[in-house]
Amino acid sequence: SPTDAIPGAIGQPGTQGLFGGDTGGEGQSGARFDAGFWLNECQTIGFEAGYFFLGSQTNSFVASGSGAPGSPVIARPFLNIPPTGAAPFQNSELVAFPGVAAGTISVQNTSRLQGAAPNALFNLCCSGSCCNSCCDSCCDSCCNSCCGGWRFDLIGGFRWMELNESVTVTENIDPSSSLGSSFPAGTHVAVTDQFSTQNDFYGPQIGVQGEWWRDRFFVNARALVAIGTTHQHV
Repeated sequence: SPTDAIPGAIGQPGTQGLFGGDTGGEGQSGARFDAGFWLNECQTIGFEAGYFFLGSQTNSFVASGSGAPGSPVIARPFLNIPPTGAAPFQNSELVAFPGVAAGTISVQNTSRLQGAAPNALFNLCCSGSCCNSCCDSCCDSCCNSCCGGWRFDLIGGFRWMELNESVTVTENIDPSSSLGSSFPAGTHVAVTDQFSTQNDFYGPQIGVQGEWWRDRFFVNARALVAIGTTHQHV
């Protein structure tokens, strides 16, 4: 409301939020790739590497006001921290105001997640029932060529994950009356603010995986935990 003490500031009676809050609730498409190989014929020691990513997700918002009488007030709220040490208070930057300025504001935020992990595999135990004489009694790892069986493997390796997010706010303001001595009527004001964050996790991981199969049917599962540190950059 143009009659509020600070129009557009958070907490004012006439202020209504147009964009903000949690913008990452939608699903994101991505892909995962895994490859590996066994280092011995018995398949008791192996190596694997994996990579996954979620495609960049973008949310966009645009609002504008003509500045004509009765048109909406468009403002960007911010927390004002006085340099004198006084208490911070909610304030706003006007983008469009009736009889003062016409303006447009656009907001775009993006996020992207990716990660990779190389691992070593060690077989803990394995059992199988054979359909023929394929089994090698020295290692009992003909599990891959038997009619049924199970195996458990220990997994140890390293995990890296990265989350990148950014927010870009662009304003275009055309005052219809003087906005102080710096912006007389007829001036075009363009404002761009950009914030970006990068979070990288690094840490060792350990876990187990198991597989059970019978004829043409199989079930496998794995559980991993990684403990490390996250490097944050803004």
